[in-house]
Amino acid sequence: MCEKLAKAAPRYALVVASPLPRAKETAQRIAGRLDAVDPGLLPDLGGHAAQLFGEMRTIADWARLLHEDPEAKAFAEAQLPT
Repeated sequence: MCEKLAKAAPRYALVVASPLPRAKETAQRIAGRLDAVDPGLLPDLGGHAAQLFGEMRTIADWARLLHEDPEAKAFAEAQLPT
């Protein structure tokens, strides 16, 4: 899908993505570049994730969770593209 969008996409003045690897990859594939990464663009997973895992505000919080919680790590791995 990214390749199809990239063909039709205009030339963007600025390309910014969240620090999540998949967001950066998508921006690069559609726009052909990535000008900046902004942690403010991290998704707000809201109340449900907070109920399951506690408050997650930074990538470091998520990294710590994935290191310490085998169920969270298994869930995250299941989300990776195959």
